Amino acid sequence: MQEQSLFQKIRGQSRALKILFQAIENEHIAQAYLFHGIEGVGKFTTALYFGMALNCLANKEFRPCGVCSSCHKFLNFEHPDLLYLFPTPNLQLTPEGEIKNDEYRKEYEGYIRNKIETPWEDYRF
Repeated sequence: MQEQSLFQKIRGQSRALKILFQAIENEHIAQAYLFHGIEGVGKFTTALYFGMALNCLANKEFRPCGVCSSCHKFLNFEHPDLLYLFPTPNLQLTPEGEIKNDEYRKEYEGYIRNKIETPWEDYRF
């Protein structure tokens, strides 16, 4: 079993983490959080770990543990309580909902592939 919280892997976000820790500790969780900033500062990872911590089955001091069934579901984007929203370009869609322009489709698929593969290669189980 993992001996520390995955939150310890996040660097340079001490103020944001303090706010999230206080929300967890006080059991005063807002209905929504907006993680924003320039690319590469850890928004995606921090948001995912926060959701994991709220649903983790481990002892409080080790949340998120990254090894329980709930954490596994989050890391594989399969948890029923995980809602991942991201910006998309102004796309033209067919009546079936398919992207009409191949260039946009390739760009969109590349964006999704990068978000899913890159941050989580170290955490695959």
